[in-house]
Formats: sequence, structure tokens, C-alpha cells
Amino acid sequence: MIHFFSTEAFRKSLDIYLKKDEYKNCIKDLCDFFSDKSIDIIFTQPILIAPNKNIHFIKSRINNSIFNKGKSGGYRLYYYVDKTLAHVYLIGYYPKTGRFGKDDLTDTELKILIRNFAGEKQKGVLKEHDIRKDFIEIDNV
Repeated sequence: MIHFFSTEAFRKSLDIYLKKDEYKNCIKDLCDFFSDKSIDIIFTQPILIAPNKNIHFIKSRINNSIFNKGKSGGYRLYYYVDKTLAHVYLIGYYPKTGRFGKDDLTDTELKILIRNFAGEKQKGVLKEHDIRKDFIEIDNV
């Protein structure tokens, strides 16, 4: 079973996007992207930023189901995949179009995402989610 975790910044972004009609399906689109994929398929997504033997840092394009622009006009997702543990760490997500649309992340923005992820992972404060249940947070007691 694949375990999905998110950073605080990732969750805050989702909360902001959900308030706008043009992004109201952002969680569904995210869950659909990972739905029915094995860890091997997720691990071998095409846009590798930093490949390693068992951990990949990946940037993917995700369709925004509200717009009919395909993946190029959808969302950008940044995530780490630890193939050995079957963990996916979601660290960045933003739209390319609409009110909150933006171009690719700058090197500085990317470094901040990575630094925040590393800090949260080390502190054990990442939140786990079930993508089969609309990204609901799983209580880890």
C-alpha cells in the first residue's frame, strides 16, 4: 500500500484553491492523478528533478478538470517518492492558469519547498492522507 504525506504549505495551498470555483476540483484532480498507480509507476514519472537509487524528486503536470486545456494549463505538482518505503511526499502544488496561476517555481522557491519538507519530515509533523477517500487526513495515533 502506498502512503501519501503532505507538508503544511501543501495543505495551505489546497485550502486556498478550494475557495475558488476554477480550482474546486483540485483535490479530485490530485487524487485522480495517483489513482490506480503502483509505486513503480509513480516512481518512474517522466520529469525527474533529482533522481536517486530509491528516492526520486519529481515534477508532474496534472490536468485541471474545470478547464479544457489539458495538462499544460492545469497544475504543477512537486513530490518525493521513496520506492523502498512506498511513500509519496507531496510538497508543492500550484495552478498554471487562473487567478493563482504562476510560471515555474524559481530556484529559491524550490529550495524553500525542499527545506520545509526536510524540516517537517525530521520533526515528524507531515500529515498522511488517503487518496482513495478525497485526500482525507489519516489520524496516526
